Amino acid sequence: MSTTAPLRRNLVTPTTLVLAALAAIGLYFVAQRFVLGLGAVTHLNSGYPWGMWVVVDVVIGTAFGCGGFAMALLVYIFNRGEYHPLIRPALLGGLFGYTLAGFAVVIDLGRYWQAYNLLLPWYAQPNSVMYEVALCVMAYVTVLWIEFSPAFLERWGIVGVKRVLERWMFVIIALGVLLPAMHQSSLGSVLLVMGSKLSPLWFTLWLPVLFVVSALAMGHGVVMLEATVVSNSFALPSEHAARLALRTQQILAAEAGGTDTADPLGGSYYIEALTDELASRAWELIERVDYLGGAVAAIEEGFVQDEIEQAAFRYQQQVESGERVIVGVNRFHEDEEEPIELHRLDPAAEQRQLARTTKLRAERDAADAQAALARVRETARGTENMLPQLREALRARCTIGEICDELRDEWGMYDRQRAPV
Repeated sequence: MSTTAPLRRNLVTPTTLVLAALAAIGLYFVAQRFVLGLGAVTHLNSGYPWGMWVVVDVVIGTAFGCGGFAMALLVYIFNRGEYHPLIRPALLGGLFGYTLAGFAVVIDLGRYWQAYNLLLPWYAQPNSVMYEVALCVMAYVTVLWIEFSPAFLERWGIVGVKRVLERWMFVIIALGVLLPAMHQSSLGSVLLVMGSKLSPLWFTLWLPVLFVVSALAMGHGVVMLEATVVSNSFALPSEHAARLALRTQQILAAEAGGTDTADPLGGSYYIEALTDELASRAWELIERVDYLGGAVAAIEEGFVQDEIEQAAFRYQQQVESGERVIVGVNRFHEDEEEPIELHRLDPAAEQRQLARTTKLRAERDAADAQAALARVRETARGTENMLPQLREALRARCTIGEICDELRDEWGMYDRQRAPV
């Protein structure tokens, strides 16, 4: 995570002044709500407060907060380290979004002083989707504060606690990806249980999946919006961050197909149409393989290899013609080429691995290893399951190379076949 750095401008800007005015207006109505009751600012009442207000709070709060979820998934799960500079602002946005959503829900509860009942086991309702959503949101808010706490600890110089926390941060990060995925899908389930109250245009059993997908898509957009607003307001040194935000936007628009339709999810019909098309093409390939006599016959006749090569050829043609956009390759070029840092293997690592292998062979029972390799070769000559003998060979501490040598000696090397022209 990036280290803290002072801002180059004052916090008091036109943007922050407008936001402060909006916050003051909101606080005025919050005060009315607590002094005069829920009915003073809404058409709800303290006895039956459930309504659109709570839904709006959750949807808006999680929409602003899903940037942290999206960026954590991109950087830590999919290992896209080049986007790591955006992690801290994304987490900060998620922290504010979910925390404010939690406060807003408490405000909209009629009897807010009894909100703690949600945590009492004797009031638990495991069959309620809203119960699961509430627990996940509460847990995720806690996780976000823990995940962002190194920024505070770093600023206050509490190095010891920060070091201990970072040692276990992988657990917090995993929860930070799991919990929002759970409650986002549960929000889709909330619409499913509405049944006929939901418009047929939006009703589909894929709603839980679509909620997670839309949260990820919106999360990247929220991060770009926040980065733009912060850069314009505080004049941060953000040339690199701006390029990352721009490239993210271009990838979503040009490579991921985000602008192929007016609504990327098309009311879920677009997703279902793509699924049907994928299934249809898959069945076409399966039927062709069956016509050729099965997978083995298709491989022997060169069908599989030919299909792979043809697909690669079509892909390359689309890239070279510009039909398929690859950001930074055939569109959106940089005037100056950025140096590419190559990963060079340490020559000493090879020597260390050779030493480990030599030590392994010296310490193992040579007779057991040779006998296990002989059984692997004998089994390879027949039709028995190879897995038990492979497992025994590994248990005898035979190396992967030794096992593969036995199989190569018995079966030979595959010479890929070409389909007749």
